[in-house]
Amino acid sequence: MSDEVILEAVREIEQGLVEADLGGNIYKKRIGIKGRGKRGGVRTILAYSKQGRTFFLYGFEKADRANVTLKEKEQLKILGNYYLDCSDKDLEAMLSSKEMIEYQEV
Repeated sequence: MSDEVILEAVREIEQGLVEADLGGNIYKKRIGIKGRGKRGGVRTILAYSKQGRTFFLYGFEKADRANVTLKEKEQLKILGNYYLDCSDKDLEAMLSSKEMIEYQEV
């Protein structure tokens, strides 16, 4: 997935266009794949905060699985809220160590 595709998904979340609000600032968002559109595309799980932070947590093709399990959903909530609560200094350290990458708006 390109930076632009992820950023478009974030813009749609900001407009309230989500497939599912999983609770705890975690959202399921469809992302289209070229030639297959959103219906046959990728499902993503994103942690989103109105304070300007969004983290891509997980992605899967609908053809591979229908959804995340309840246990996975709970773990993704924990992970997402951990990232959302991180200080700028902690995030910079994770970026420096390549533990995470940052998408930049173009």
